[in-house]
Amino acid sequence: MSDRLLTTRQAAEWLGVGPTSVKRWADDGRLACVRTAGGHRRFEAEVVRAFGRGIDGPSDAVDAFVDLLIARPSMATVQARLLELRARHGRWPDAATVVGEVLSRIGERWREGTLSVAEEHAATERLHRAITAIADQIPVAPSAPVCVLTVAGDDEHVLGLALVELCARSAGWQTLWLGGRADPAIIADTLAERDVRMLAVSASSWSEDAVTLARLARDLQELCRPRDIALIVGGRGAWPTVLPYGERLTTFDAFADRLDEVYARGIPKDGTRDVGYHR
Repeated sequence: MSDRLLTTRQAAEWLGVGPTSVKRWADDGRLACVRTAGGHRRFEAEVVRAFGRGIDGPSDAVDAFVDLLIARPSMATVQARLLELRARHGRWPDAATVVGEVLSRIGERWREGTLSVAEEHAATERLHRAITAIADQIPVAPSAPVCVLTVAGDDEHVLGLALVELCARSAGWQTLWLGGRADPAIIADTLAERDVRMLAVSASSWSEDAVTLARLARDLQELCRPRDIALIVGGRGAWPTVLPYGERLTTFDAFADRLDEVYARGIPKDGTRDVGYHR
């Protein structure tokens, strides 16, 4: 990096986060900035370098994480790297965005032939286990709202959903994991038996059948609307752009905001919450 001033987007690209995170850090006083005459934030290169804890760049950081995962690390080592990301970025939704880039890079290496199928599977499984272990350790009140998590149709890729669970639990939600291949009948039984406030359904890029996903979205609407359950669909699958009920979210940041909005509807009039934030 040079000594020039960086825009918010340039600083975000270097740190490997979204512009929203950089703005939040600046407004919170964690990342120093100056203001232009028009009120725009500008960041000194060396300040961004120090904030990034000496990492040479987001691409290098992502590649280093991939290298770690394929080097057969201990579970404690992978968890430590995830917790380091969380500490660096300030909350789990922002750290999850970086982990999503790690997943993309693993896929790129597999397609390039620099990772074998076995290495790809092992790396993603290590990451999945570490994310799940951290999510399980986050304390959540028994009275907290419940978010049901499942994967669309025959899609078996659940790592993205594990990151969703981490974001939900860090925001004070209980989570109920249905995993992959949960059809509407199973979901209906679950919603009938539990006091559920949100249903989050993931579809990876392998879910390319737009007709099937549109049908699923309609089925889920019929389950959620009468119970006033928030319906969230996400992932890179071929979901409809506009849903008849519910929302399609494409970032962990947006999901975190929606979690807070739905949670707030159930906060007592005195404004208190019976769980602590770990975001």
